[in-house]
Amino acid sequence: MNYKNSSLMLAACFTTLSLISPTAQATITDGPPPPIKNDVGILGLSAAASYCASSGGGKYEYIANVNIADLDNASSGTAAYTDFSGLTANLVQGSNAITLTPGFVGNAYTEHFAVYIDFNNDGDFIDSGEKVMTGSGKGAVTGSINVPANVSGTTRMRVSMKYNQAVANACENFASGEVEDYTVSIGDGGSNISPTAVTNGPYSADIGASVAFSSNASSDSDGTISSWLWDFGDGTTSTSANPNHTYNTAGTYTVSLTVTDNGGATGISTTTANITGGSTTPPAGYCSVTGGGSYEWIAGVKVGGLNNTSAQGNYTDYTSQTAKLSAGANTITLTPGFSGNAYTEHWGVWIDFNKDGDFLDAGEQVVSNLSGNAAVNGTINVPQGTTGTTRMRVGMKYNQALTAPCTNVSSGEFEDYTVSFDGTVVDPDPDPTPVGSLPDVCATEEPTTATQLTDGVPVCVAATNYRHTFGISLWQKPEITSLAITTKHGLGNLTLRGKATDQPVAGDDSIVSKHVGNTECVIINNPDTVQSGWNYVELAGLFKGASVVVDFNKTSCRETVGAPDTGDGNDSWGHNSVNLIIFPFEFQDTPLEFTTAKINEEMEKVKAYFTEQSYGNFNVTWEIKPLNTVPAPKSQYDNDKNSWKPYYRSAIEAAGIEPDFPDEATLIMITAPKIGPTDATSINSQASPPLLELYTHAGSTIAHEMGHAFGLHHARSVEAGNAVISDSATVRDYGNVFDLMGMGGHDFEEMNLMYKSFFKDWINDTQVPVVTSSGTYRIYAFDHGSASGTNTPGIIGIRLKSADDALTYWVEYRTSAHGEEGTPANLQTRTPLLRNGVLVNVQGFKEETDPGSWWKHISKLLDMTPNSKSNANWNQEDETDAPLVIGKSFTDPSGAFKITPTAKGGTENTASAWIDVEVVKLK
Repeated sequence: MNYKNSSLMLAACFTTLSLISPTAQATITDGPPPPIKNDVGILGLSAAASYCASSGGGKYEYIANVNIADLDNASSGTAAYTDFSGLTANLVQGSNAITLTPGFVGNAYTEHFAVYIDFNNDGDFIDSGEKVMTGSGKGAVTGSINVPANVSGTTRMRVSMKYNQAVANACENFASGEVEDYTVSIGDGGSNISPTAVTNGPYSADIGASVAFSSNASSDSDGTISSWLWDFGDGTTSTSANPNHTYNTAGTYTVSLTVTDNGGATGISTTTANITGGSTTPPAGYCSVTGGGSYEWIAGVKVGGLNNTSAQGNYTDYTSQTAKLSAGANTITLTPGFSGNAYTEHWGVWIDFNKDGDFLDAGEQVVSNLSGNAAVNGTINVPQGTTGTTRMRVGMKYNQALTAPCTNVSSGEFEDYTVSFDGTVVDPDPDPTPVGSLPDVCATEEPTTATQLTDGVPVCVAATNYRHTFGISLWQKPEITSLAITTKHGLGNLTLRGKATDQPVAGDDSIVSKHVGNTECVIINNPDTVQSGWNYVELAGLFKGASVVVDFNKTSCRETVGAPDTGDGNDSWGHNSVNLIIFPFEFQDTPLEFTTAKINEEMEKVKAYFTEQSYGNFNVTWEIKPLNTVPAPKSQYDNDKNSWKPYYRSAIEAAGIEPDFPDEATLIMITAPKIGPTDATSINSQASPPLLELYTHAGSTIAHEMGHAFGLHHARSVEAGNAVISDSATVRDYGNVFDLMGMGGHDFEEMNLMYKSFFKDWINDTQVPVVTSSGTYRIYAFDHGSASGTNTPGIIGIRLKSADDALTYWVEYRTSAHGEEGTPANLQTRTPLLRNGVLVNVQGFKEETDPGSWWKHISKLLDMTPNSKSNANWNQEDETDAPLVIGKSFTDPSGAFKITPTAKGGTENTASAWIDVEVVKLK
């Protein structure tokens, strides 16, 4: 995309790809991140060694166990890197058996292991003989490590596990897998022997009762135990040898004891603590809460044999009705009611597990991030060992997530019920589907080309970066009263939607299942058998290798869904990094001037940009594939541009990479000379998840197109004539001249706060709070962050809601327009306005104007100086004067609030610069 010469060419960026999309592991070629230092304590050395950093990534596999000599370390949960250098394996000169075990969140995949030992204690693993073991497999991998006879002392061992490809070196960073570091002590038979930890368990008690833990019988055969560390499994620890501990929640906890001897060696042992419910009834006195409005209410709650339907009310006490829940997963169906049109409702469910009279303890919100404008299914997970009877609260709120059980809402309802945990579920499915019965079809079959699903026949779904829809024909089959659709397996994160009569569309009244991963369940009751006979199911998102099946006349699915998707997955980029696989192309008669050296130079700028934008919370890596010389003149594609995409996709596939899903946290970039007979008719740089095409060879263009490949739309603006915003307003593409994703793409301009919220861990609700009360709020400039953080002493923005909660206004303050940084101060136009006012982006406004449901986030800048600085080249006004400056006010058209910037201070053009904004809540 040529940003520098023409706004018209920039607009061409939005040319829709035919859903270009990514599955192979990438080798990082831009070098590892800065080294991390660890004290290795090598015998005979006075200084600590400095080891290169290495890390894996992804959320599907991890190192589950490392067993060598007297070290037997088990770990769970995915992590890119774990420092276990506090644990020591005592090796002997000669052969030492080792067993390495991979762990998986779902299916097992082939993992490749490599082990390195720094035998010469020089702080690296690159010397001859220091790669001591390799192996691969889906289960435990065994081998032997041979220690030379002339080596002794204490040093570092690194264990690397990588999905689908051999580990290249000890300093490699890769997309899927894990790296762990350990200490090894090498001796000739006289080395320190690890102590033995004894936990004397298992233990049991009621909630609130003190548990006496004992380490008696722990011992050290060649010394003394010098320290103890108990981990009680609930987030607390103790360094006492025989501590007492109280648990506040029922469940079975894994308790570990680590003992360390006077020589620094450690021993670990684990046991369990089974904590039961204690009292059988909760106290009275729960917080009062109420909903409001007359447009929506809770029409149905079905769970554990309870099936309650009701009419409109702000709060209803149904504690005379009891749901009987069992340990593990329990499906709950929640149905909204409406007086007119259906709206999107958000649900929350709480259970007072510890019976202390509130819903505020960890784990007591059992359903969250569940929404829709028709019946939705959620899962209540009850901890093992839960007993007795307690209170359940169900809440429904219009248009916004429900997170507080005691906060009144203006539109919605709350209902209270009784739940018991006797393990008996009333009204079970008379013919339940066997759980765990959906096979991994993609492991044995090619993706289906069918457009219909058949009763009981699972199929493999092709890699998808947008959506895949199936029809289910029930014409004149009134005996079919329900459909159970199940998905599972593969990589990525899909959302499942089902609907009778018509195809599902995001935001309509489809039944939606949205959980982390690809395991989803949708039940369609009363499917269409008469009107058209067609029912539909849609798998949306970025995923590959998923299986799907429909079962007729079933009211339960073949698999149990996992945790609700909290907004990572399909609503945001849920990773702290991205790996860009770059495919360069040239033509028989036209070389590519964007050489490897130039690509690396521009990618370094991109890496630095995202590090700054994320305040140090995001890492960009890349791999450049060999230059592909197209065996045809460029004119062949200039005159037939439609043939270019099939060519480059085949080249990507030939490299063993799936264009529609390359891997977790991975994008593909193809780059080539401009294709087209003239600049005006050439293909412009463009992107959609997860692939970008680059023909303007600049880092800012790469960053802009990466934004699209992540799932961001252009940063747009609102054109409302004489008003700031109105129902008759139009939306203009690229309208935000201050934003990377708008007209600011050519200058590495900032991403606005709404777009920053799209990424994992860039900003949080504390830094940009939702304002619910009048007052003056001091907002600090957010555009001076670095790898060390936002560097501001306070909040960096605020959010305000319209009266109906439909719109969210993001108010932000920045102090420089990067495109004017080289311009003399007296000639700058945008920067003075930015430093003297705030920008306001609106979320949720006229989303019907935003084509392409793969766009997950769309901001629209409000122009606080309408109909000024018009420019004939734009046809509409220029947005350079958009800031709401000090002394000027803006009132939300719904009458919810008025904001006025009142003063500014701090050191200009630094992170300490601030502006005060007065907020008056009108409703």
